[in-house]
Amino acid sequence: MRLQEVEYRQYVGQPQEWRISGLKLGSVNLIVGENATGKSRTLNTIHSLAKMLLRKQKFHEAHWITSFEDANSKYKYDVEISKGDVREEQFLVDNAQKLIRHQDGTGTILAVEVGKNMSFKVPNSEPAVLTKRDLVQHPFLEPLYTWAHSVLYYPFSTLMGRDRLGVFEEADETKADLSNYEAVVWIFRVGAKQFSGQFESEVMADMKRIGYDLREVGVDQVPNVRPGLPIPVPVQGLYVQEGDIKGKTWQTEMSQGMFRALSLIIQTVYAELTSGSGCVIIDDIGEGLDHERSTKLIQVLMDRAEKSKVQLIMATNDRFVMNAVPLEAWSCLRRTPGGCEVLNHQNSKNLFDEFRLTGLNNFDFLATKFLSTENQSDE
Repeated sequence: MRLQEVEYRQYVGQPQEWRISGLKLGSVNLIVGENATGKSRTLNTIHSLAKMLLRKQKFHEAHWITSFEDANSKYKYDVEISKGDVREEQFLVDNAQKLIRHQDGTGTILAVEVGKNMSFKVPNSEPAVLTKRDLVQHPFLEPLYTWAHSVLYYPFSTLMGRDRLGVFEEADETKADLSNYEAVVWIFRVGAKQFSGQFESEVMADMKRIGYDLREVGVDQVPNVRPGLPIPVPVQGLYVQEGDIKGKTWQTEMSQGMFRALSLIIQTVYAELTSGSGCVIIDDIGEGLDHERSTKLIQVLMDRAEKSKVQLIMATNDRFVMNAVPLEAWSCLRRTPGGCEVLNHQNSKNLFDEFRLTGLNNFDFLATKFLSTENQSDE
């Protein structure tokens, strides 16, 4: 299932009010805008919905209005939370209401086996799509949970796990937890075991495409590491062997830009090999990489998204990243009182087409204040 559209509101009518409107998403998406327009906040809005659906985070004030689609159906999910309680909630499939829930926790939901709506009452603090999850009676709710489980979030400007080494007593046969992007050593170790040879080859191929010619990548005991506490097994970390360097380069010795790229590639390759679908969110993509490598990294990610069912949602301030992504994939944020609005090729086609005639680089769409022109939206 793929996220198509998002509107978000919180603290409506209060000084801290925040709104996002008009965010429509395709398979590849780039969120751009001047500083403090809400790029990271927009990505967090999507990630937070997934965490709420997985019971990983509770919210005091939030209102999501979302649309999804898969090969068979279209879905709409609307949930409003106020003072920690769910006030209203609706779930529709192909415009047919399957679930409605009210502020007091009462509502109705379609029961497939009996073929009619059934009444329910759930706790005020719990979304009904979670408490009523049932593969037999309410299977139409499952795609929403599956989507939430597939959402992966990577803050590219952070260490991306460079400061996290691993301690392993034995190999784990289960899948790695991709929700913890800092556990990249563990993710690589599990991936190499599950997809022996193929996993390492794909990681090295992608790294080579962005300018790092690797002969080997792996996990091994890190030399000269003395933990503060006695540990009965070796401390392990990622290493690479570059084509023009004889020895291993450990993760603690890599440049921050190189490790960020390696960590992201390891995790996206593993995600694709294990599921082949999902929603990958990357904030500050390209941060710490030079022009050539940031551009090539974007191309690697877009190519992977194109050949798989992965939805790619990125945000950046990097002019080189902007120039590498077609304008049709852009969502331009513009601050408004109490939030931001989104301008894209769907709702502002004339504006985007007019800019394309100038022959300027994509980055100049922001740098020249082109967004400040009047009549941005098509009528």
